[in-house]
Amino acid sequence: MKPQIQYLGKKITIKSLRDYILENKLREIDTILLHPSNFDDIVIEYLDTYNSSIQLPYFLIGVLIGEDMENSIPKNRVGTVKNDQDPNRR
Repeated sequence: MKPQIQYLGKKITIKSLRDYILENKLREIDTILLHPSNFDDIVIEYLDTYNSSIQLPYFLIGVLIGEDMENSIPKNRVGTVKNDQDPNRR
């Protein structure tokens, strides 16, 4: 399924992703995909904030936050896949 691409209007951080999830009422069956550079930023922010490595797969409020491996998500954008049926999701 092709992700819906959106611009958050601000830097992609754990907090901005959390706010995006809540504002868009995403559920546990939804996935957010990030450009590899933005995903790396989240991993570093997590390490700096919690002084611990991020657990992969990474779920934020039950929503999977993944790295776009198909290069379909532009940098500084998020791709949302609602009702993600990918068997590799878990």
